[in-house]
Formats: sequence, C-alpha cells, structure tokens
Amino acid sequence: DGGGKSGGGGIPNLAPPTSHGPNARVLTVSAHFKNSLADLMTKLMSAQPRFVRCIKPNRKQTKSNFDEQFVGQQLAYTGVLETVRIRRDGYAVRLDFAEFVRRYQVLAFP
Repeated sequence: DGGGKSGGGGIPNLAPPTSHGPNARVLTVSAHFKNSLADLMTKLMSAQPRFVRCIKPNRKQTKSNFDEQFVGQQLAYTGVLETVRIRRDGYAVRLDFAEFVRRYQVLAFP
C-alpha cells in the first residue's frame, strides 16, 4: 500500500483538514497555496518595508581593499544608481498610496 490512507487510491492525503469531525473537508493543495498567498499579502500590505543592500568592497572580501569598479557594478546591478538618477531628476518624494489618491483623484475621477 502507499504508506497512508487516501480513501482507496494508495496515495496518502497530505492536505490538512479544514475542520474536525466526521464531515471535515480537506483543503486541496491549490486552496492551501491560495490561503498562504493571501496571508502573505496581508502581512506585506501591513508592513512598511525598508531595503538594505549589502555592497561588497572587493571580490575576496578582504579589509583595506576597495575595488571601485566592482562596487560600481554592484550599485548599477541593484538599481541604486538608477534610483539616484531618478531622485536627482526631481522625483525624490514618494507619497504613500492614500496621500497619492487624495491628491490626484480629481484627475482620474472628476
């Protein structure tokens, strides 16, 4: 047999039940994924993320050795240089979504 009871197919049922008792429903993998994704999105939307970019000073990570070209490549690849350029061009302020909607809703919904 397949090592577990699945109701006759020989494949074990690995999904957790949604409730207890004789009429318990079993979550599908897709439903479990959907619930996990919804939970993650709730957590992300309630957070105020800050990003930390670690830049290595040289390929060997030795002290007192600064490789300007290597550091420049890392800054370019991570988008830091592009962000600096955009901010320098006058787009330095990021409004939170509620403030953006309050300020510009007249343009979209006159």
